[in-house]
Amino acid sequence: MNAQAFDAFNITEVYRSLAWALGPPIVATIILLGLRLRNWLSGRAADPSAGVQKTFTASLDGGLPLDLSLIAGAGRKGQAPQTFNDTYLRPTIGLKLIMFGFPVVLYFILQAMQTTQGYDLANDQITQVFAIAMFVIMVHNIIYFNIYELRYDDTRIVHRTWLYQRIELPVARLLSIRDDGMYFYILRTDNGKKAYVPKHLIGIEDFVRYVRASIAKNEAY
Repeated sequence: MNAQAFDAFNITEVYRSLAWALGPPIVATIILLGLRLRNWLSGRAADPSAGVQKTFTASLDGGLPLDLSLIAGAGRKGQAPQTFNDTYLRPTIGLKLIMFGFPVVLYFILQAMQTTQGYDLANDQITQVFAIAMFVIMVHNIIYFNIYELRYDDTRIVHRTWLYQRIELPVARLLSIRDDGMYFYILRTDNGKKAYVPKHLIGIEDFVRYVRASIAKNEAY
């Protein structure tokens, strides 16, 4: 194989890798944009989350890319299950798909680097350390978002932290809710407790409405 043919083969492999990595998100984005347009035309576009104040960082960087936001939000307006007085919120199927998709994208990126730029991944220690660190984080994200569950009733919110610790926030002590622009709402209480609640949960819209109403009630006293 001559040099020109070899270069053409490498370019083809890169495009093929990109197609496998980006194709499904693009198709999902088109579908979700259609659903969003349908909701808007039917008058169901009201979003209580739109009124949540953003953090300073979120106001600067613009937040999660539109395609990822649409995918992660698939199913978030569904009905959250209830048991007696408790309401249970769990991650959307879109968010879980993104978490499973990140390792695939990382694999194709590393393969593209090796094919086009001649990286010897077996002997490049910096790339190996980066890949291992990213893989560990991704595995953690997959586990976390697959077991995560938020529970709330009239008196408390039960949340599991990034390190799997269970914390409880009294509703009567809620002070504020902020949008970090990416994956979380930041809840604070007047005694200094803080919770990073995933934004893409089934039934999150009702939860945000409930939290904002509780904060307004607390401020009135």
